[in-house]
Amino acid sequence: MTEQGGWWGVNGNNAPWRKISSDSIRPLKSQEAQFDGSASEFPFHFLPYASQQFFDGTLANLPWMQEMPDVLSTAMWNSWVEINIQTAGRLGIEQGDLLEVASQHGKLRAPALLSPGISPDVIAMAVGQGHEEYGRYASGRGANPLKILGPQLEPVTSSWAWAGTRVSVQRVGKGELILFSGGPTEWGQQKVTR
Repeated sequence: MTEQGGWWGVNGNNAPWRKISSDSIRPLKSQEAQFDGSASEFPFHFLPYASQQFFDGTLANLPWMQEMPDVLSTAMWNSWVEINIQTAGRLGIEQGDLLEVASQHGKLRAPALLSPGISPDVIAMAVGQGHEEYGRYASGRGANPLKILGPQLEPVTSSWAWAGTRVSVQRVGKGELILFSGGPTEWGQQKVTR
């Protein structure tokens, strides 16, 4: 019956759940966010995310997944680094430039993808590429953003703090960014200020 605020058996004693009293609930303590790397040396927050093509990288060996354009960016066949359009303009970075993203734990290189939807202080990168040995279509393609993450854990759940690493970014040359049909047309119409 739901009249008592939950799913209870007819007699109330065969339900798999128990009532929770307000005395047994403790509020979570707010903690200041901890990041790996100093803000002065590594001014950007790094955000690796699961890609729709490869999820965590297990589908990267399938050629049709490599060929499938990313839903938002239309990028394919490689890794890319997402950076805010205004931030890119300030740093002299253009679409497709080869960027070096560095943390205290390593460096990676991938082409720039200018994105109006990302925060100016965040650098994002899809997970799934950068395999060393994973068949003909995945080996040696792109960069693995997990290799530069800090080792810190989230204190409440003890899970890996994916978004807890700070990075620096610099242009190191011209890269190869493959976009389906040239990419989203609306993004190219925005003014980049330097």
